[in-house]
Amino acid sequence: MGFEGAVNMARDMYNAIYSPLMKLAKDDIRGQQNLPSTNGNGNGKATKELSEQVVSLVQQQVKEATSQVKQPAKEVAPQVQPQAKEVAPQVAKEVAPQVQPQTKEVAPQVQLQAKEIASYIQERAAEVTKLIQERCLWQFHSRAWDREENINGVLNKTAQILTGEKVVLETLIDRGFYADAKILSADLEIRFAWLNSMENSQKKAVLEAVKGMLVDIVITKSKNGELHYSLY
Repeated sequence: MGFEGAVNMARDMYNAIYSPLMKLAKDDIRGQQNLPSTNGNGNGKATKELSEQVVSLVQQQVKEATSQVKQPAKEVAPQVQPQAKEVAPQVAKEVAPQVQPQTKEVAPQVQLQAKEIASYIQERAAEVTKLIQERCLWQFHSRAWDREENINGVLNKTAQILTGEKVVLETLIDRGFYADAKILSADLEIRFAWLNSMENSQKKAVLEAVKGMLVDIVITKSKNGELHYSLY
């Protein structure tokens, strides 16, 4: 049994060393880049470098729709004012109220559209979350902060790949996130046809929602007491 155990250990070490993932970490850049700083909580949690520029899809859609509503009012108003000065005051009173009802009619439509978009994003995010729960192990790290960092890292890289943004691999951990993100993004494009018809802002909104769902499932609602134990 001891001999067989030694052979098995050697085989596992060989497979780990010559794994294709090791090709992503062949360049040692630790001497060129500063290591991630800690947040001072005693458990060595790396500071998260999350993208704060991702605009919520719902907010973007509301802004676009609101700008479309305001634009006709701006175009009509300058035309009404010169005419109001030239014609009698009674004519000006009759023309001005015609602009306001149009705005009141469009506003509920904008709100309804925003709710429909938000519901659609949540439904698609639930589908992606279910797939990740069934097929991906990178969501289950040992500690709560480690799980959250890995979820954010992999999904941020996935968003960059799916939207065609430039992927920057500054650290070794970035390379690890990128390896998992490549597999996930390819799987999503194959399984979900609706992803190909989405705009980049919509794809980002879906993945942002997925982050929240995964954190809620594997951290917030987890019954594993060791996740939050500082000395673990």
